[in-house]
Amino acid sequence: SWLPAVAHYLRQNLLIFLHIPKYTDSNTAHHFKHYFHLDYELADGDIYLYNKPGGQGTGGKGIACIALSFVDVQGRPVQVAAQECSGLENCSPPLHPEHFEELTRVVKMETMNMSQAPQQ
Repeated sequence: SWLPAVAHYLRQNLLIFLHIPKYTDSNTAHHFKHYFHLDYELADGDIYLYNKPGGQGTGGKGIACIALSFVDVQGRPVQVAAQECSGLENCSPPLHPEHFEELTRVVKMETMNMSQAPQQ
């Protein structure tokens, strides 16, 4: 099914301008809940916060709590796991600490005297 791929893409793009709430209370009864689907247990990861105080000419000021849900044709919520992958071709390979050195490269550059820099 293509739904997990669309859900992953949508969640990633929402994080560009929205935030996932960070709770100090671990009791989920005190967390944000989906307004329309109170009978269903939806993941905390599908609740987003928008907070933009605004300023001179920035526009888009305000605050909002946004609940993302996927529904079937009858309007019932469909659970789509946040990192669901049906096969290896749909997933990025996991990154392990032992691969850090081969995946990163640091090159120390010597300081250049500006009087020796080539003229353009």
